Amino acid sequence: MSKAASSTVTDTVYKDPKGPRRRSPTRARQRPATVLCVDDDPALLEGLHASLGRDFDVTIALGAEDALGAMQVLGPPTVVITDMRMPGMDGATFLDRLRRIYPNTVRILLSGQADLADAARAVNEGKVFRFLAKPCPPGTLRMALNDAVELAAEQARAHTGHLQEINGLRIALRAEQAAGLRTLAAGIGREVDAIVPGLRSVLEALRDRAASSAPPSASTLRQLEQLSDAVTAEACRLYAISRRVVGESRERIDLGELVAATVALVQTCRLSPEVRLQLELPRQPLWVEGVRPQLEQALINVLQNAADAVNGLRGRQPAIRVRVREGAGAITVTVDDNGHGIAKDVLPRIFEPHFTTKAKDGALGLGLGVAKDVLEADGGAVLVESRHGEGTTVRMRLRPAFWRAGDAGPTAEN
Repeated sequence: MSKAASSTVTDTVYKDPKGPRRRSPTRARQRPATVLCVDDDPALLEGLHASLGRDFDVTIALGAEDALGAMQVLGPPTVVITDMRMPGMDGATFLDRLRRIYPNTVRILLSGQADLADAARAVNEGKVFRFLAKPCPPGTLRMALNDAVELAAEQARAHTGHLQEINGLRIALRAEQAAGLRTLAAGIGREVDAIVPGLRSVLEALRDRAASSAPPSASTLRQLEQLSDAVTAEACRLYAISRRVVGESRERIDLGELVAATVALVQTCRLSPEVRLQLELPRQPLWVEGVRPQLEQALINVLQNAADAVNGLRGRQPAIRVRVREGAGAITVTVDDNGHGIAKDVLPRIFEPHFTTKAKDGALGLGLGVAKDVLEADGGAVLVESRHGEGTTVRMRLRPAFWRAGDAGPTAEN
């Protein structure tokens, strides 16, 4: 399914045991909620598609692996309905993985074979919204789906509100930090300024002694030592401040999970339905070490730039692709868009602080300077390639986190 699946505003291609087929077009710009049905029974999948296809944008997948591959191409659905007992990955494991990668997707378990222990696993690990028993009457299933779609809409509104609140708090915090840093800088400047006359006095004394070929006096050397200690103390203050600013709350992070959650947030709050979003994630966790809010903000800045770049695109369907890959001693998050691109005269300035091409919109700017600072603080990098009128590629390179054999390493709760 993952190889043949694609999604546009007007139709969905899906794959089942009989091969790829195209469902009836839906009205443009009135796209119904997307539902992914996962089971190992082809007949049941056909029945679900026939029963739900008029009201929902339905995609079917034979098993959990096929479903994960489909979501990398189609993006996260609004609702997932899955069986419990399937070959390979069972429903509880699949739902737990789904929860970590796409936390905003509402999860429903539809099973006729799950015992109490299976149900408990699905509820506790997969955080299912509803548990339905087979055979499930179509009306009951449709009612559960309508409730799930309503929950997803409420979550989307909450995410939008939270994002606005976070942005407001972030702006206020930056202003407060800037004011605090100005106060600290002024204080340190006064201290250093007070040291300068003493240094000049010592320098004059040394010159006088040197002119007469006399060695420095003991009092001059003591004064020079005191001044040196004072300068060192101020340098230590600055170093301590920088450690507090960039060194707090470091943790081990599954980069794939962070990227999936951040992409889902931006998709909900910033992307229009016309944008085709493709997300390619590793099947296994890729661990990095860093400050999670800073990494999230760096990725949000890059994704928002991509969203703005494809906004109002004409002549081709707007598309954004996000990939997470490991190789050559680094983990790379690549964000491609087919938007307007960056002009050659602008490209050299994109990392400048507060530089913006969006002044007319009241936007804060490209935000790439923030992303660059965050990644370079941990030995990473941000690389940008752009073709004006064709699109932009941003690569965020991070150092992987390693553990020695025998270490506990990150747990499922990290």
